Parts: sequence; structure tokens; C-alpha cells
Amino acid sequence: MKFKKAPHIFVILICIILFACLLTYWVPSGQYERLKDIDTGQTRVIPNSFHYTEIPPVPLWKIPSHIFNTLVSTNVAQMIFFVLIIGGAFEIFLISECIEVISYRMIASLKTKRFLVIPLFLTFFSIIGFSMGLTTASIIFVPIGLTLSKLLSFDDLTGISMIMMGTNLGFAAGIFNPFSVGIAQTIAELPLFSGSSLRIFLWLVLLFTTSFMLIKHAKKVSPALQTTHSFGAVNNALLNAHGVNSIKAVGTGEDIQSIRNIQSASHELSLHQKRTLFGFCLLWGMIMIGVTKWQWGIPQIATAFMIFGVVIGLLMGYDSTKISECYVTGFKKMTKGIMIIGLAATTRTVLTEGQILDTLAHALIENIQFLPQWIQLLGVFYSNCLLNLLITSGSGQAALVMPILTPLSDVLGLTRQAVVLAFQLGDGLTNITSPLSTTLMGVLAVSNIQYNRWLKFYMPFLSVYILIGTFFIIFAGLIGY
Repeated sequence: MKFKKAPHIFVILICIILFACLLTYWVPSGQYERLKDIDTGQTRVIPNSFHYTEIPPVPLWKIPSHIFNTLVSTNVAQMIFFVLIIGGAFEIFLISECIEVISYRMIASLKTKRFLVIPLFLTFFSIIGFSMGLTTASIIFVPIGLTLSKLLSFDDLTGISMIMMGTNLGFAAGIFNPFSVGIAQTIAELPLFSGSSLRIFLWLVLLFTTSFMLIKHAKKVSPALQTTHSFGAVNNALLNAHGVNSIKAVGTGEDIQSIRNIQSASHELSLHQKRTLFGFCLLWGMIMIGVTKWQWGIPQIATAFMIFGVVIGLLMGYDSTKISECYVTGFKKMTKGIMIIGLAATTRTVLTEGQILDTLAHALIENIQFLPQWIQLLGVFYSNCLLNLLITSGSGQAALVMPILTPLSDVLGLTRQAVVLAFQLGDGLTNITSPLSTTLMGVLAVSNIQYNRWLKFYMPFLSVYILIGTFFIIFAGLIGY
């Protein structure tokens, strides 16, 4: 029996936009009043200010104009050019073959313990997630994850998961996350990053669980290397995994070419490559300092990468023409991704113009008070899980729901800290599920992975995450967290 090919991601996203337009005919428009905090610059919702409005539904014929207007809007345009610039800069970095040489040495040192790469990467990127809240870093490091995964004979899903799931689980644990926990605790008038002991334990549980499940998946998709006992065997297995019996039989495909590059190239870094790696480490150090100390955003990080690409090209001895050609090649690889980002963001544009986002949030949050008392905290958690499918920004969701949840928690007898935890987990655990997430869709576009394939892979992880979140919410309620 033959099955039809899965629809293209563009088709899926346009169908979601159509559904959003139809929702504006069914869901009444409504709005909360908002107030801008002069001290912090944050816009917050005024509790008990929700009212219905008489905004007309969004007509279907306006969808093309909404797509264009979204693509050129400030926030989306920033993300689009951010992805383009990263693509160009990383094209220069990748052809330097630094990753191949380092990967060869890593494989040689790990031998049969190559699966340790997975928890190491997850740990590193989860630290970035819970300290800086920089989930966009997933897009930056996708080329590295894919290359390393290829050389270790893992699949592409493992390659992006080591990075994206790492940053996301750190973001969800939110130990020192300024964008979700920081804003939520500020609105709830709690000491900044208080209650971190439980969040640290939560992070360890999420990290261990993700590592275990991802290693299990990697072993399943790469059986050719499970019984190898030497690096020579690893080399042969890498070739055999691609249907090649000997080095002479290697084809011209990108996967085989990467393996051949490793086996034929010097296993020592050249002077140019050492300079390139030093430049990359310097760049990442500068970005971490910029984000934490100077409040850098996407424009500043993109500027740093633009300069990085040119500098790396010069360090590798390329002339201006070669550097320009590398940038153009990198841009071409990202063209599909930028359209996906624009289409994903268009759904939010439609929901915002129809003024039904606040209505949906009001319906979810205000009805929590009618639940049995023992389940109210879980109601906060599950409501935020659903709401996060539409509002994929942690800071945006915090600004919308926390001014409502804070007084509601006092009325219901729930601790504010527990409510922040419920919001934080609801916001974080479903982040890389929604097709409206520009970060998720950008990563999938860069790695050329279909959304439906990702969703099928990620659903078991999400199910376990929801169970973990449920346990921690119940535990927080029992101990009066």
C-alpha cells in the first residue's frame, strides 16, 4: 500500500494561517488594557481589565498581504537577516574543515564511548539556556551539530537535538533565565531567581531524561557502530554506513565527502585553522558577555557574526571574491528557512489583528478558578502549555499571563512561587513543538528536516516532559513552594 508524500512545510503553514483566519470568525475579539512600566520598559497587562471589542474578522483574501507585511515587520525581518548572516558566516567556517579535524580527534579519543558526546552537548547548551535564555543559539550551532552527528554516524535528528533540546531544557528549567523566570518573578514581586534549588533539581532530571532518551535513539539509528572497538573500525563503519566498501569507492555526495575529508586530511590543525578556532571562541565569548552584561539582542549578535565571517575568511587566506562567494552560498542555503520563519510568524499577525489572543488567554486562565482546588495549580501549568503553542515568546507570555495569575493565585491560596514554576514549565516544555516558533522552524529549515518528521520524533520526549512537569507541579503544591 502506497502512502501519499507528506505535504510541504509551506502548505502546512499556509493551512495554519487559514485556520487562524477562520478562528477570528468564531472566537469573539477581546483585549486586556496594558500599561508600560517606566522603570523597566516592560508592557504589562492590567488585571481584571479584559473587555470584548468589535473588531471585524480577518478576511481570507488578506492573507497574501499579511504574509508580506509580516516578512517586512521589524521583529521578523531581524530574525530573517539574522539567519541569513549566520548562514553566510558559517559557510566560511565550515569550509575551513576545523570541525572535521576536531571531530576526528574526538572520535579517536572516545572510541566506543562516542555516545558521551550527546550528554556533553546537552549539558553545555542547557547551561546557555538556563543562564542566558538564548534559545536562538540553536540556529547558530546547527551546522556544527549536523556535521558532528554525521561523522559519528548519528542521524540529523540527533544532530539538531543535541543543540536545540539542550538549550530548550535549560530554558524550561529556567534557573537564571532572565526572559521567563526573571520577568515572571519580577511581575509576581518575588526576589529575582529565588527558589532556584528546586529548579536545579528540575534541570538535572530533564537533562538525565533527555540524555537517556536521545542516546537510545542514536543507538537505534546507528547500529553499524555499536560493536566497533577501535578507531580503524569506526572509519570503516562510517563508510559502510553509507554503503561504501572501501575508500576508493567513495562517491561524490556531501555525506561521503565529509568522511573522506576526515580520512584524507591531516589530523592536526593547521595554523590557519587554529586562528579560525581562536576567532570562533573569541566570538562566542564576546556574545556571552554581550548578552549578559550589555543586553545584546539579535541585531548585535548578527553584527558580530557578520564581522566574524569576514575575519575568518581573511585568516584562512581568502580574497574578497572568495569571501563574497561563500556568503552568497550560505545565503542560498537559508532561503527556504527565511520563508518558513515568515509564514510561521504570519499566524500570530492574523491572531493579533483579529484580537483573539487575549480572548483565548482570558478563557484559559480565568476559568482556572472554577477547577477543584487540588488541580488548580496543574490548570495553570496545562493552560500555559496550550497558550505557548500560540505565544512562543517567553517574555511575551510572561507579560500577558503573570499580571493575571499573580492576583488570582492570592485569591485561590496558591503560592506565587509555585505559580511562576507552573508558568515557566508551561512556557518552556512546549517551545519546540509549535509550528509558530520561528526558532524551531528556522532550525528545521537549516537542517532540511520536515516539521511532521520532527513532531513524530519529538512527541515521546514531550510526553515524558509533561509527566515530569506534572510531578514537579504537584510536588511544589504539596510543599508550599
